[in-house]
Amino acid sequence: MLPYSCDVSRFGQVDDTVRENERAKFGWSNQLVLLFSGQMIHRKGVDVLLRAFERVAGLHPDVVLRLLGDGEDRQQLEALVPADLKSRVRFEGHVPQPELPAHFAAADLFVFPSRHDGWAVVINEACGAGLPIVATRQTGAVHDLVREGENGFVVEADDVNSLVDRLQWCIAHRDQLPTMGRRSYELVQGISAQSSAVRFQQIVAS
Repeated sequence: MLPYSCDVSRFGQVDDTVRENERAKFGWSNQLVLLFSGQMIHRKGVDVLLRAFERVAGLHPDVVLRLLGDGEDRQQLEALVPADLKSRVRFEGHVPQPELPAHFAAADLFVFPSRHDGWAVVINEACGAGLPIVATRQTGAVHDLVREGENGFVVEADDVNSLVDRLQWCIAHRDQLPTMGRRSYELVQGISAQSSAVRFQQIVAS
C-alpha cells in the first residue's frame, strides 16, 4: 500500500520576502498566524476551530486565523465569528493551486480539525511548507505525517477543549514552531511524489 502523495516541492521554495509581503497585507507581520485550508463544509470541522480560536484569541491578542477554501457552510461559519474578532479572522475563499504556496508560507501553524478524512493531501502540503500541524486523529494523513510533540499534535474530532489546549501550547512555545516545521518537512519527503514513484516501481518489479 502506498500513501497519498503529491508534489510538495513548490511549497518549500517560497522566498522569505513573499512570506513577509503576504503577512504585511493585513498588518500581520508580528502576529502568530494560524492557517486552515479545505472545504467549508460540516465534515471539515471549521466550526470547532472557530470556537477554539475564540477562546484562544481572548487570551492572546497577537494570534490571528486565516481560512482558505469555500463551500456551502461558509456564510454560516462567517456568522460564528464575534464582531470583536472579525479583524483577526480572514475567510479567503477558494485559492487557486498556484497561489497556495505563498498563503502557506505566510502561516506559522497549520490546523486541521476534520471530523473525517480518509487522507487529506493538504497535510502533505502543510508539511511541504514546513509548518507544524495540529490535526484530528480522524484525518488519515496524521498517522504518517504527524509525530506527537515532534512536528505537531493529534486531537480527537469535535474536542474543542483539546484543540484549545494544543493551540495554547503552540502559542506558549512559539519559539519551537520553526523546529517543528522543519521536522514536518523531513517527514513528508518520505512520501513525496518522487519517493512514491520509486516505491511503486519497486513494488511492480518485485
